[in-house]
Amino acid sequence: MHTHFDIFIEDISGKYLVEILLDRLLPQEGYSYRVHSYKGCGKLPANQTSALEIRTSTLLNNVPRLINGFVNTYKNLSDYKAVFVIVTDCDNRVCADFKTQILTTINSYSSISTENIIVSIAIEEMEAWLLGDFQAIPKASQKEYSTYMQDSICGTWEKLAKVIDDKFYNKKLKDAPFYVVGEKKCEWAINIAPHMNIGSNTSPSFNYFLKKILSYVS
Repeated sequence: MHTHFDIFIEDISGKYLVEILLDRLLPQEGYSYRVHSYKGCGKLPANQTSALEIRTSTLLNNVPRLINGFVNTYKNLSDYKAVFVIVTDCDNRVCADFKTQILTTINSYSSISTENIIVSIAIEEMEAWLLGDFQAIPKASQKEYSTYMQDSICGTWEKLAKVIDDKFYNKKLKDAPFYVVGEKKCEWAINIAPHMNIGSNTSPSFNYFLKKILSYVS
């Protein structure tokens, strides 16, 4: 039995992070994955009658189209277990409610078994997963890090920027355009993720993702 993960994630920095993690987590034989990134989280569609109606580049708006395509792609493949994975930030939402809303939308557009679905929500943002391993962060400030409560709603990417270089954050990132911040987020993911001690991360939302992925690894 081959296991494949189709992973849909809200931005390119998250794609880099998850790809690096999966390369370390999954055995080389019998497992594969593909990560698809979008331009922001967006919002779940309301009163949508057809997946073909969707014309947007954000993640959640595309859920009906994505689950429809996933089911059609893998429904007739034998000896092949495909897992539909959504990874997104909760931002300032209530995590449990947000997850329920995503699952409800998935179920309203397909009859896919829950054993083939993972909804993993980073709290508050995916930079929380990087902050879950202080030792992996280059030149990290212990003083700045000591003020961070793991997986708190606090402006997570800003906190990571300050932990790495508070002066750079204040001079270059505090009022920077979104695309500049996005480039730095990609840089952080690429530079930190390879050094993370996956088994001792202190982020509960990261550990949920880890547990769910490894539940498919025999």
